[in-house]
Amino acid sequence: MAISNKIRQQVCAAANYRCQYCKTSSKLTGMPLVMDHILPQVAGGSDEPENLAAACYRCN
Repeated sequence: MAISNKIRQQVCAAANYRCQYCKTSSKLTGMPLVMDHILPQVAGGSDEPENLAAACYRCN
């Protein structure tokens, strides 16, 4: 199932629109952040905000 835009916005806002790994701002890279599953879906991870991290393309 696709992650909704509402959840994407929540996760990005909580991360202050920065990659949660390298802390680079999406404004600096000019690229949108992508959603990374902390616990992968194949290992039982969900699409809930608690299991998602905002990541830049490089870190994801």
